[in-house]
Amino acid sequence: MQKRLLLGAAVMLAAAVWLVAGTERATATPIALATTPIPSGPIVLGSGVRMNDSAILSGGVDPTGTITFALHDPMNIVVDTVTLTVNGDSAYITPIPLGFLPFSPGIYEWDVTYSGDSNNAATPADPELVSVVAAVTTPEPGSLTLLGTALAGFGCFLRRRGRSV
Repeated sequence: MQKRLLLGAAVMLAAAVWLVAGTERATATPIALATTPIPSGPIVLGSGVRMNDSAILSGGVDPTGTITFALHDPMNIVVDTVTLTVNGDSAYITPIPLGFLPFSPGIYEWDVTYSGDSNNAATPADPELVSVVAAVTTPEPGSLTLLGTALAGFGCFLRRRGRSV
């Protein structure tokens, strides 16, 4: 009788452990997604610098699924999307040589999302803003000297003709 009681208690304990373990698996683990644009500073339009992004996935339970990087232009239109397959907690980077080449100045926004899986909750990252600025051209010092000489010459010409500047 005592053996049956112990066996019954062991079965009930195993069932309770199984239920708890099954419940833990059914609850998705919150996961951290930290992102950093590449480059992180302003991009000069026409410089040939391409826009990329990176994400670090951490705190997951053997995460799988995907990370999607979506880039919005200053008019909030999606201009680039990259989806990478997730294989564990790691850093994920959009393909550097294939990054997006900006076509207009303004503020671009990266939106990054982890899809989640059976063990980990889907997670969006905070939006990242990247500034694209127009190139500022400064005249060569020699061209300013030439312009000054031309204006001075034009002033002399007007004086000789009796007109004031």
